[in-house]
Amino acid sequence: MDQRHLRPNGQKVSDLQAEFIEWLLDPNKQGSQNEFARQHNVSPAALSNWKKKDAIFKTEWERRAAELNVSTDRIQAVIEAIYHSATNSDARDHVKAATLYLQYVDKFTPKLDMGVTKKDQTTALEEMTDEELQEALQAEWRARKGQIGPVPTDVLDRLDYYSANGTG
Repeated sequence: MDQRHLRPNGQKVSDLQAEFIEWLLDPNKQGSQNEFARQHNVSPAALSNWKKKDAIFKTEWERRAAELNVSTDRIQAVIEAIYHSATNSDARDHVKAATLYLQYVDKFTPKLDMGVTKKDQTTALEEMTDEELQEALQAEWRARKGQIGPVPTDVLDRLDYYSANGTG
């Protein structure tokens, strides 16, 4: 018996149902649900019934979706996209992307104070102006240079430029 499709109560989805779940969760899937039905010699109504009424199918679908959503491959792809946006000054939200990237990286590096002091209070990243954030990012990247590897020169140059010109 294929352990991959077993449910807690011992029941399992069929191989066709498992294939349909994989198709449903494939971000690069080709064709429509009707085409899937035709290719697998099953009625489109059966596929709809599985999705709406079959508790075992729905449980397996939800389990596989949850598995995919925490997939390290997917997380890494998102982090890479954020990094590329953060380092591309032409990207509309590059400052916000830089913030998200640094918040992610912060979980894996020694803690350094990145707050900006205002009237003896530390400002959270979300409360910083673009200028404050750019200053903090510049200081943080320079402070971490030896810990996370060199920051690309073009990123530091852009941060220096933004700091000097007050643009972002």
